Formats: sequence, structure tokens, C-alpha cells
Amino acid sequence: MEGATVSDGSLKPAFSCFRSLDDCRKIASWAQGKHSAAVTEALLGLEAARGLQNFGLEVHVVHIGGHLMPQQLDPGRARSSRAAWKRWG
Repeated sequence: MEGATVSDGSLKPAFSCFRSLDDCRKIASWAQGKHSAAVTEALLGLEAARGLQNFGLEVHVVHIGGHLMPQQLDPGRARSSRAAWKRWG
């Protein structure tokens, strides 16, 4: 992702991958006291967004595709799911 790495290719401190339980712990530790975060469109990313909300963060879901969870949902079902996510904050 453009802007997420430094010159040696490693992630900037405010960016993290979500691949393991240790990654989740790192994100949760980092999130303490922060004001916002951005995550992807996939199911795990949406679950991570909800978890970050539980830490009191303002979360913005950022995605490139035409609708949320394109691997799991057709566009109509994605609209319904999006409405539910918006109700949750």
C-alpha cells in the first residue's frame, strides 16, 4: 500500500498487518489512546474495525472495490450489510 512503508520496505510504525494473534495484540496495544484507524473491506478487516471500535477508536473502513466483502457477498447483500455496519457506528 502506497504510503505505508519506509525506504527499506518495512511498515511505518502506525501501520500493521493482521495475520496472527501476535499481530492482533500489537494492534490492540498500539490502539490504546488513539483517535482513528483505517482498515480494509474483507471480513477479517471488518471484524478488526469492530474490535478497534471496542477500544474507543473512531474507525474508517477504506476499500477499493465496488462493495464490502466482495468474496462473500453479492452487491445487494453487501448493501444490506453496509447498512448494518453503519448502524453500529
